[in-house]
Amino acid sequence: MSQPAALSTSSLLQGWLSTFHVDYQGKRLGPYHRRCWKVNGKLKMEYVKPNDLERVRAACQAYRDRRKRRTTVARDFHNRISNINWLDRMAKRLRKGDLRPEDYAFCEVVDKEGITAAGRPKLRNAPPRTSPLNTQRLTLKDFMYPSHTKLPEKFWKQTRQDFISIKKQMLDKESEDEKWERWRKEHAQMPEPRPLPVSAPPACISEQRLEEAVAELLRHVEGLEPEA
Repeated sequence: MSQPAALSTSSLLQGWLSTFHVDYQGKRLGPYHRRCWKVNGKLKMEYVKPNDLERVRAACQAYRDRRKRRTTVARDFHNRISNINWLDRMAKRLRKGDLRPEDYAFCEVVDKEGITAAGRPKLRNAPPRTSPLNTQRLTLKDFMYPSHTKLPEKFWKQTRQDFISIKKQMLDKESEDEKWERWRKEHAQMPEPRPLPVSAPPACISEQRLEEAVAELLRHVEGLEPEA
């Protein structure tokens, strides 16, 4: 997409302004001004007259402000959608039992900062590293060697076979029942997280609050004006 020239009357111009001097036959000429921008990774430049300098600088700043505003709107829109879905999941979990401490903490953040707050916790906890679930994920493809190397391919094949044999010996030390028993004991020794003292469910995950958040989202979407 080609950019309008600096002499045009466009109020939005991509790029930045640079000022430089030129040494010619012992004299310092300038200053000269030019606008620089990139198109598909290629640097484009055009000279700017001193009379158009302030207008071009204002147009470049307006373009940066619009791009920053679009980024902010997109981030808030994504956080709004994700937080509404997350709060709906938390409301369903509250009907079955208690929430995690990090869930209660983020509910307080939503109450303070609004539905567009960032830092939403994950819905699932990662399994412990010592669990059999992670042990079974160890495949024989973990050993990778570079494709571009001066060493012969026969050397790397032998090294990979040695690695596979060592891994098989490590995995064969315990049976499946022993792995599950070891994991059960380690999991039982882990301290349980203490839930925050909450007497009632947070107000931000009530059905009325969710309906208000969805209505606010619809108003936000309807209020967005199409870009010219």
